[in-house]
Order: sequence, then C-alpha cells, then structure tokens
Amino acid sequence: MFETNPNLQQFTIGIVYCFIASLAFPVYIQIIHTIYFTKELNDNVSYKLINTMNIGDLVQSFLHVLTGLFIIFPTLTQKVLTFVKIVGYTNNCLFNSSFVIIAVLALIRLGVAFFHLNTNKWKFWMKKKRQTQSYSSHRAEIAILIQASVLTTYMGLLMALWHNAELWFEMTDITLACLNGSWIVFPHLNSFLLIVTNRSIRMQFLTLRSSKPNFNVAASSTTGAKILFTRSSATVTMK
Repeated sequence: MFETNPNLQQFTIGIVYCFIASLAFPVYIQIIHTIYFTKELNDNVSYKLINTMNIGDLVQSFLHVLTGLFIIFPTLTQKVLTFVKIVGYTNNCLFNSSFVIIAVLALIRLGVAFFHLNTNKWKFWMKKKRQTQSYSSHRAEIAILIQASVLTTYMGLLMALWHNAELWFEMTDITLACLNGSWIVFPHLNSFLLIVTNRSIRMQFLTLRSSKPNFNVAASSTTGAKILFTRSSATVTMK
C-alpha cells in the first residue's frame, strides 16, 4: 500500500511539493496570530478579510502536502480515490474563494485610497472604523492595495495558464509540475507581500519571531501509474 512511486522524476516532484508547501505553516501561523491578537490590525476590516484568506491559504498548503504524498505513494492513492478527489475539489474551491476575496479587496482599497470611499458602507459584522483617517492609516490602505493588486494579477494569470495549458504547452510531467508549483507558491507570495508591505505586521511578526523559538517543519517525504493533479478539473489523472 505504501509502495513509493517507481518513477524517480514523479517521486522527486512529490517530495518538492511536500517541502515547499510545508514551509508555509510556521509563517502563516505567526502571521495569523499577529493579526488576530494585534488590536490595531484586528479592528481593521481589511485585515480581517486578509486573515480569513490567510486561514484558507494555510489549509491549501496542508492540502498541497497531501497532493505531494499522493504522488509519492501511487498505490495508496488508487485505494482512496474518492478522498483524493475531495482534496482536489476543496483546494480548487479555496483558491477560487481567495481570488474573489482579494479581487474585492483590491477594488475597495482602490476606492478608499484614491476616491475617499467610505468603507463603513460595505461592512456588516465588523466594527466601524473612525471617520477620520490618519496618514498612517492611509499608508496602510495603499499597502493593502499593492498587495491585493499583485495577488489579483498573479491569480488571474495563473487561472489563464491553467485553463489554456493544453493549448499553449505540451503536457508533460514537468509542465504539470510547474503549473502545480505556481499554485503551491501562491500562499508564499501572499505571506511575503503581507510582511513586506505592511509595517505593523512586519514589526509584530519580527517581534514574535525573536521572542519565541523557531518552528521546525520537517519535509514530507505495484504500479507504474502516473499520478498528476489537474487543478481545472480537481481530479487525478491516471496514465
């Protein structure tokens, strides 16, 4: 059941998937903790939405680790195909949800930053912000706009590549690995932009890192079937 993939290339791809995806765990745990327990950030509607997306990205990273394990252990994967499909569909839904959240956030931040849109009009369950907006608050809105714009562009390009991959590329193991890899890298891009563009998060994050021990995340490591994920259909292709 736990026989490893005899295809060395695919086995290596599975190991790389697990390693890259697992690197997101310690970073996101600290970012989510920072936003949730920092009143200035947690009271901000934008950061609440961002933190919701962060939780989704953390779950996506866990599912990407499972994806790597499915590639490493093809025999086991064939015995739990229903579960494999559930993982694929769940990951697909989380990615699409993140795209909606970040696209809406980009449009709203554009209005707040340049057209003085009143953010109180689109909040429902969050606390109201003060009507007056300080310079630092305005700078925070610009930072969120930059982050949201970059992520929206990246996600849009990624979806275009996925849905046109068969027309634009020769679908080899390496091609699918690169496409999946660009999907797995998305949570890392989000966390990187959060830390770089938002000074409050960066300072709190660095303080938390220096006051607590570092997390150590270990990389996860019958048939000659090829087990490859296709994100657009959220299924496993068996060749």
